[in-house]
Amino acid sequence: MIVMLHGNDKDVDIDMSIYAEILRQGDTFTNVMTGEKVTITPTMHFAPRATLVLE
Repeated sequence: MIVMLHGNDKDVDIDMSIYAEILRQGDTFTNVMTGEKVTITPTMHFAPRATLVLE
C-alpha cells in the first residue's frame, strides 16, 4: 500500500521520477478511497490537499 499526501493549498504537477524505485511509469494501482484506477505517468497532477491511498 502506498499513501501519497499533497499538503498545501495549490495545484501542483509532480515529477514522478523521484519515486521511480517504488512507482514505475506505467504501473497501475487502485485508489482504495475511490475505487479509481491510477496509472503512474512521468508527471502527475495533484489538487490542493489531495490524498491517494494506492494498492
